[in-house]
Amino acid sequence: MHGHPTVEVLWTVIPTLIVAAIVVPSVPAIFSFAHPPDEAGALRVEVVGHQWWWEFRYPNIAPGRTITVANDLRIPVGRTVIAQLTSADVIHSFWVPKLSGKVDVIPGRQVNQIWFNAREPGEYYGWCAEFCGVQHAQMRFRVTAVSPAEFEAWVRARLSPPPEPKEGLARQGFELFGSRGCGGCHTIEGTPYQGKVGPNLTNIGERPTVGAGILPNDPDGQGLFRWIKDPQAVKPLTKMPTLGLSDDDVRAIVAYLKTLR
Repeated sequence: MHGHPTVEVLWTVIPTLIVAAIVVPSVPAIFSFAHPPDEAGALRVEVVGHQWWWEFRYPNIAPGRTITVANDLRIPVGRTVIAQLTSADVIHSFWVPKLSGKVDVIPGRQVNQIWFNAREPGEYYGWCAEFCGVQHAQMRFRVTAVSPAEFEAWVRARLSPPPEPKEGLARQGFELFGSRGCGGCHTIEGTPYQGKVGPNLTNIGERPTVGAGILPNDPDGQGLFRWIKDPQAVKPLTKMPTLGLSDDDVRAIVAYLKTLR
């Protein structure tokens, strides 16, 4: 006679009961994550993945007004954020490890959704979590969580674009931005420059990084200088071309862009 029926039943039944005790309450909880709390009072944003940077839009942040930024998503602490995700080119994946799980960002008609809530102020780093080309590892962004009052102040500032420079190196840079074709790809609110190919640069002066996290946006403008002078050397195959600008022209454009905050 072989085996011990009682023991065999126990080692089958007990693990089954343990698994059931875990699965049964977990399944409703998992599905509940698809439905954000406080949906009526949530901040809604649109996220568009590009090779290799992120576009964030705040639709109807004020009646009939939309704010568009790149690679730096600003949100108020304690308020639910509902993000609608889509891609302009290939499949990406939106991931902020300390705030949410991963969600695919798919081109075409499919729009995925994710929600999160930053309970504490600070910077939360995000990445593309789906291989999307040679610069996939350099497709970074950050979520900056600030107090509700700071967020509202930021919104008011963004709805009032920086004034056009009237003189000096910044004025020269403003004019070069148009004459050298930068405005054909980039938007700067309140100016004739309304290109939609590359990132919106209206608040580039206040962003912490350049090129989706690849260079610091330092006070002296060295990061911006390197990026504008030769983006292909910094981030090969990025869609921004190397324009062959002189150092003096680059310095002037940097001086203008640093005023945009």
